[in-house]
Amino acid sequence: MFKFISLVLLLTSCGQLDVKDTLNSVLKSGGPLTKTEMSAGLKQALMKGLDKSVSSLSQTNGYLGDSALKIPLPEEAKIIKSTLSKLGMNS
Repeated sequence: MFKFISLVLLLTSCGQLDVKDTLNSVLKSGGPLTKTEMSAGLKQALMKGLDKSVSSLSQTNGYLGDSALKIPLPEEAKIIKSTLSKLGMNS
């Protein structure tokens, strides 16, 4: 189930794919898609989604500024961080 949800989220981040060209190529082939064609289409969609995700997250505050993606520091770790900072271990 987790893999399915991850895939759906990744594909929804793909943005607008060129659906018209894809449909035209399928219609020109004159038949149902083969496994090879489906595999190639899925790979292309995943690569476009990955490219878009990486470009948006690699911008300034792309990851750290997005509260939906950022994983907060656990409370236990905040105590340790505070203690180490007091001991001069800020870096």
